[in-house]
Amino acid sequence: SWYVSNAPAPYAASPRLEFDIALIQNALDQKLPFLAICAGMQILGGVTGCKLTQNINTYTKTDIDHLNEKPAQEYAHSVTIANDSLLYNICKQESIMVNTAHCEAIVETPDSVFVNAVAPDGVIEGIEIPNHPFAIGVQWHPEFFPNDNSPDALLFKALIDHSSKS
Repeated sequence: SWYVSNAPAPYAASPRLEFDIALIQNALDQKLPFLAICAGMQILGGVTGCKLTQNINTYTKTDIDHLNEKPAQEYAHSVTIANDSLLYNICKQESIMVNTAHCEAIVETPDSVFVNAVAPDGVIEGIEIPNHPFAIGVQWHPEFFPNDNSPDALLFKALIDHSSKS
């Protein structure tokens, strides 16, 4: 099980989850570029051996309400980006503002998964797979901020650039 608690995964028997797992596993196997957003990042984490919690608030002490801090179309908190990450090479910033709308989170990663972004409370907000041309997961929803030169728009532009080379 991907979860650190004994509780069953909330979508354990879901055909949607089974499809998403197969889709992400196929993209990893074929080295296809992809961007995993929110639950997609959690599934990417589970497929690659990460451990997750179903409830951030019961797993760690935090002052950030990762589920309801602000509406999804508003920035809620910052994330610090690892400067040796693909995400940093795309955004060119050590810190960006993100929205938030999740209660689950990755809490442990194997050596094959690189944590590229972390919230001020230590919650993992981004991961990437180093031996893959472009496999990035972000816990926030960059699609809400398509401004031309925003870090979020740059993330989508990088996905398109990598996809056109595949």
